[in-house]
Amino acid sequence: MDPPLILDDQLKLVLPVEKDSVREVRIPSGNIVILACPGTGNYLEALGEVVVQTKCAGGVQLNVTDNESKALLELGCAKKIRSAIKKYLGSCGAGDIGQQHIIGFQFADKFYEQVLVCFDHDKQTTLYTRHLIHGANIGAKDKDSSRPSFKTSSGFFNVSMSNVYTQNSQLELLKTLLGSETLANTMFDTSKYYFAKGHLSPDADFVTTVEQDATYYYINAVPQWQAFNNGNWKYLEYATRDLAEKKKRDLRVYSGGWGVLKLDDINGNPVKVFLKVTDEEQVVPAPAITWKVSTASFKGVSTSSSA
Repeated sequence: MDPPLILDDQLKLVLPVEKDSVREVRIPSGNIVILACPGTGNYLEALGEVVVQTKCAGGVQLNVTDNESKALLELGCAKKIRSAIKKYLGSCGAGDIGQQHIIGFQFADKFYEQVLVCFDHDKQTTLYTRHLIHGANIGAKDKDSSRPSFKTSSGFFNVSMSNVYTQNSQLELLKTLLGSETLANTMFDTSKYYFAKGHLSPDADFVTTVEQDATYYYINAVPQWQAFNNGNWKYLEYATRDLAEKKKRDLRVYSGGWGVLKLDDINGNPVKVFLKVTDEEQVVPAPAITWKVSTASFKGVSTSSSA
């Protein structure tokens, strides 16, 4: 059985903490506990329901009815939990050029919100994302070296995102943009200088495996040179998580791209880099700058950091 989402009566995730190398979920006796199994055809195996409201009975027991209690470990999901996207929730971005969408989990008539995405549908790119790092819990996060494939959803891209991120496609694109096969081959490098999927709200900022897997949407990524993605961007992610964990506070993190990367062609003229260029449109731009801003309140004082 796969573990369910565990939420409190405010629909906030109940996350584990780590103390003395022991990982545990703490729920005060008598508190409401909501268990949910999002995803088509999914349900709590022991109860046959998608979502149930229980009450902590103390120890590892939950009261599922007035007359019945079960251990939390007995209340698993029939299938692996699946994320969803709640779409078109209002305008966003400078000049309202974007639309808000939220990555999260749908169960019954409820939706748990994980990552807000501001998406420019004309350029088919994400302007920014917003999420929380739970500093008191991040040290107890699930650790799994395997990663799911990035996935798309209807209504965002009219190009094959899996194709535009292939190295062969990108090399051919650079040959066309730069007007020189030799220049493109000199600039392109299969280990450092190709465009990787740059996570905006990264998997490692989340505690549970299901949250981590939910970050693998193309709308939660922008093109980044691999050297940057696996270098300064990764170190900035580390520093942001370290700050949250050190302070044991939640950090609200915004991440996004700005402008469009320009490269000099064979004649020395700057050309903008979009991963898909046709006679009709230029979409999926490689940002000139990728940025991250984190905000939090410590003892009543608001602080922020950016890069």
